[in-house]
Amino acid sequence: MRFAHPIVRNAVYGDLASAERGRLHRRAARLLEQSRAALDRVAAQLLAIDPAGEAQACATLRRAADAALAAGASDSAVAYLRRALAEPCPVGERMELLVELAEAERLVDGRAAIAHMREALELATDPGRYVEVATRLAWVLSFGFRIAEAVATVELALSRLGDEQRDLRRRLEAAIMFAGVHDRSMAGARERVVARLGEVDHEEGLGARQVQAQLLLEELGGDASADEIATRAQRLLSDGLLLREDNGVAGFILPVQMLMRADSELAMVWLDRGVDRARQEGDGYALAADLTFRCEAHLRRGELAEAVVDGTEALAAFEQWGVTERARAWCAGFLARAQVEAGDLDGAERTLARVAAPDDEAPDGPAGDAFMRSRASLLLARADPRGSLELTLEYALRGERGNRRSVGWRSGAALCLLTLGEQPERAVALVEEDVGLARQLGAPGALGSALRARGLVQGDRIGEESLREALAVLDGSICKLEHARTLVELGAMLRRTGRRREAREPLRNGVELALVCGAAPLVTRAEEELRASGASPRGIIRASFDALTTSERRVAQMAAAGMSNKQIAQALFVTVKTVETHLHRSYQKLDVSSRMQLARALEPTPDPAVLHRP
Repeated sequence: MRFAHPIVRNAVYGDLASAERGRLHRRAARLLEQSRAALDRVAAQLLAIDPAGEAQACATLRRAADAALAAGASDSAVAYLRRALAEPCPVGERMELLVELAEAERLVDGRAAIAHMREALELATDPGRYVEVATRLAWVLSFGFRIAEAVATVELALSRLGDEQRDLRRRLEAAIMFAGVHDRSMAGARERVVARLGEVDHEEGLGARQVQAQLLLEELGGDASADEIATRAQRLLSDGLLLREDNGVAGFILPVQMLMRADSELAMVWLDRGVDRARQEGDGYALAADLTFRCEAHLRRGELAEAVVDGTEALAAFEQWGVTERARAWCAGFLARAQVEAGDLDGAERTLARVAAPDDEAPDGPAGDAFMRSRASLLLARADPRGSLELTLEYALRGERGNRRSVGWRSGAALCLLTLGEQPERAVALVEEDVGLARQLGAPGALGSALRARGLVQGDRIGEESLREALAVLDGSICKLEHARTLVELGAMLRRTGRRREAREPLRNGVELALVCGAAPLVTRAEEELRASGASPRGIIRASFDALTTSERRVAQMAAAGMSNKQIAQALFVTVKTVETHLHRSYQKLDVSSRMQLARALEPTPDPAVLHRP
């Protein structure tokens, strides 16, 4: 039996006295439970009544929360457990219920998770259980970049740690190592932990794997090549333990970052897996973190539209979770750079302003470096090379103090000096050092970018040779945007030196690749150079399935097969807006305006040799 209309139901429900409504909800909960109805239906009845100190209601809500977490319904699990805590539960179970609640809140509400984990820690009487809870709290504090609080919690836990709790010791050591990277004042603590680690390479378990991931940063600062570091990173990720147990956290993200530094295709593979898993499990923090670094991966690959989509969603997810300015600064840094490359300077300005005003000091560590680098690129795009140079040198100094040697800032500073027409000897020295470091690392993107900068700074024959070497390095790499920049710069150099006919091929290839990337300012510059070379930029773009990014290709194929935007979004665990963005870009690249035309454009082109075969 059902009410004829919701209005009728609401009228009947509203006419009941509060006590009568409570009695009926309790009776409904008992009947549903006796009939083995779904736990979420039982819990819905309990949420509608005031707490009455019923142990059975508390137990039912906890079981409903377990089922909700298994289904990825984190918000529902949090609601059930908060209601169970208010019941209240039996005194002896309160600490464990607080831990359960904090673990569920960790997925969607960082501030509440920290508060409830602290309360649970105060109730923990068993030393072993205290260390377990403290370890979880330390990492939740680390998620929010509350570094000093995290380290203080770690030190308390270490003082109570038993000899048999080796995995927890490694997890606590990894937390201190994380702190030393993201807060200069903790660098000494990180060094002391690294010095006393001993043999950890062959240990098993989550804690050992987290420490091994942190040690990749030591490798990055040493003599190891990008390929060697990527091999070690993939070895850490290969069995899926870090994806399952540390998704979105340093243990998973650090190896993925190392794959990105090496320009490995595997970085995107693992990030896609991380995003999919986070959506399925309802893990808001892991989703925000994985999307942040997938934004960076798309940026490195020159997939600007996808970088903007991921970065925008990640920033909103971080803000909803309640993370501090460091994580938001990291995310905003990547997103703003993608917007600058796409020509959306006002959008980049707004993105950076969501984190900090222009005169505010950027946060410490890699997050602040990413944020300042974006500010510098925006200033350069706004025709302020002086301001860009000052910011570049500032974040470089911070990085050197933090013992984080990196490739790229020297080239950026040298190009600012070139634009200003100042200190040519210093500019040459900076790019030469960057080229040397990039050769040692061996990643195509870093080396190609450094060689391009040297080509522009050196000019003449040496500069042309450097640009041609950069093209050879970038050919076949995933770094499409850097490849497009280098093609345009070589074409421009050839045009300036009077070789206009020779300049047209790299300029045409450059503008085509820049269009695929969505780099509007680079397209405009390349088209201007083409006109100056005596060629027309019109009609040079070949509509091709190969021009689509991986995500655009996937969405386009599903749309061409007849799926609606909503169905595609549900199948891929993305928003409908994301699907619309990918389809819009696919329509532009393939020069179509409907799903029917899209399906025809995606049909494979027959091989002419096959068509004419007798």
